[in-house]
Amino acid sequence: MVRCALSLHNYVRLSRGAAVKTKGARMRIFAALLLAVGLASPTAMAQPRPACIYSTDQTVTSLIECATYERTRVSCAVTLSPSEDDVWIVPRRKLSRAMAELTIRIAKIAEISNDDVMERMQEASEKMLTTMGGNCANFSTLRGKYEESCAKLIDNPSQLLANARNCVLSDR
Repeated sequence: MVRCALSLHNYVRLSRGAAVKTKGARMRIFAALLLAVGLASPTAMAQPRPACIYSTDQTVTSLIECATYERTRVSCAVTLSPSEDDVWIVPRRKLSRAMAELTIRIAKIAEISNDDVMERMQEASEKMLTTMGGNCANFSTLRGKYEESCAKLIDNPSQLLANARNCVLSDR
């Protein structure tokens, strides 16, 4: 069996003229090897993931962006107007934390790694800082993109959790 797999690998490698360099191509080769040695059926290899998995993944990304937006909003408010600290900043900090916790719960349900969540958070922070030109005086540039969509997203957190759970259960 190993000889068969090596032969198939060498055939693919030679037929392309060089070693395969892209991840997608390596995965196709791996799938072909599994089929060749009988470790997977063609139908199992062709099964696409349900659309809800992609939707859940997008929900995680959107929640990360909204939590980052709220965190940025609080940081800028404290920087620009420290005297307003208790009026609305404390509730916004709690909202940001709650969104981050919800994100982590949904990410766990969807089997998205903590490293991936952290990477997305870093990307969202960098994107927002770039949009604002690194200056809190330009925070208003973020409002149009995030204010309304984030409000809608977090309107029903229980439903977001239920959707993620139902999606994962339907995928098994």
